[in-house]
Amino acid sequence: LDNLPNPVVEGALGEYDDVMARQALCESVVKILGGGGSNADGSAVDALDVFPASMSSAYVAFKSYEDAEECIRSSKRDRLWEVALTLSPYEEEDDKDDDDEVSTQDFLKDVDDTKSIVCLSNMVPGTTAGSIVRMFASAKNIIDDNDDTTIVTTDSVHFLNPTTALVRLPSSSVAQTIMESTEFKRHQLTSRHHVKAFPAKRSKVRGGYGGPN
Repeated sequence: LDNLPNPVVEGALGEYDDVMARQALCESVVKILGGGGSNADGSAVDALDVFPASMSSAYVAFKSYEDAEECIRSSKRDRLWEVALTLSPYEEEDDKDDDDEVSTQDFLKDVDDTKSIVCLSNMVPGTTAGSIVRMFASAKNIIDDNDDTTIVTTDSVHFLNPTTALVRLPSSSVAQTIMESTEFKRHQLTSRHHVKAFPAKRSKVRGGYGGPN
């Protein structure tokens, strides 16, 4: 499985070296693949059948090819869900869930007008600054900007936590235009997250993850 949401441990993105983060990823896979399986609790797979390859991908061991085929087919809807992002004006209270208050202060210190900053929330954990830059790239058409420069760069993005980020825009008027744009909300703030499934092709396939103990 690929494109899994990065687990969040104690308010921060889980790291692969953290055994609890790997365990959380395994449990997430069990939930995504759903029920209807042959296990005693009705699940298609057990957490011990899952081996994390990274914080966004994992191998899953099934008892047979038929079980794998049935699980992937029946979990198709659960592996695809709609993500509705929220875009709002920046307010100081947004910092209450800040993982790094010092870096946020550094991000804000050169800002002349805080109204040029927007807060993007409800993101899938693991969303990168680069993907946010691409999201705002289409806004150039909305604001009729003929300049070749990018209105948002990776330096214009600051994560407060794994699901919320501050985005610095060129001006307060640009921020207001984007927030009021129905087109931007429809095409950029509503997207689909797809957990993809592929046959394992490595010569060595793990038999399962041993759990946190």
